[in-house]
Amino acid sequence: MRWLALLTVFPFLPSAHAQVVTSVADGSWDDPATWDCACVPGGDTSVVIAHAVNIVQPDTLGLGDLILVLNGSLDGSALSHGGAFYNNGFLLVDRFELRTTPFQVDAVNFGSIDVQRFEQSREGFENRGFLVTDTLDSFALWENEAEGRLEVDHMAGTGAVVNHGIIEGAGLWTAAFVNDSAFIWLGTLHVQHSSINDGSIALIGDLLIGAGLEQGGLILVEGNVTVQGELDLDAATALLSIQGDPINFGTIGGEGGDPHH
Repeated sequence: MRWLALLTVFPFLPSAHAQVVTSVADGSWDDPATWDCACVPGGDTSVVIAHAVNIVQPDTLGLGDLILVLNGSLDGSALSHGGAFYNNGFLLVDRFELRTTPFQVDAVNFGSIDVQRFEQSREGFENRGFLVTDTLDSFALWENEAEGRLEVDHMAGTGAVVNHGIIEGAGLWTAAFVNDSAFIWLGTLHVQHSSINDGSIALIGDLLIGAGLEQGGLILVEGNVTVQGELDLDAATALLSIQGDPINFGTIGGEGGDPHH
């Protein structure tokens, strides 16, 4: 498995010397009978989940690894995590915090994450599976890979998501983004941080450009477009189609064509 390879290549990581605890039965996170150590994991313990485990009280894993194997699941309250993260199963907690770390450790979702709130502060996090959340606070650069799917109702933060897969949702989007694939949104798309679109964006709602948007792809807007910052139509293929009203208080420039109304 990749996490074993990680420990072999980087033996200086704290998680390489941490206790590794593996689930042996379905049960509560706080029940020693759930784990092979007959203890309750925490701190810098590395945890492997191969069963259905439930968190009743919010918990924290420091620099230990968290690995959910195929068909393993973690549901319940909340978890804050600072070590390597590999999910091949199902993460279903109310709140998941993927914290920044002083070490360059991986964080990859191959399975399914379905949480009410996801706080993403890990540089280089990769979503290669399903990521579904009511609210996503993005504080570090991460990627939604070609096989990844992100479904969210409220997205905010300075940490850009680089989208090679599919993003869709309904509500308010204010996060930075770099899109070269498909982005479907019902609600308001507010460009509060410098962003790039070289893919396609289908927006049923209003587009508000408050910062800089480099537009080299296709944007279809069934609503109004308000430019308060800078819209750069940076390629001959750039197309912005507007069914509502175009309102410009900022700057529109670049080598692309004019917005179509």
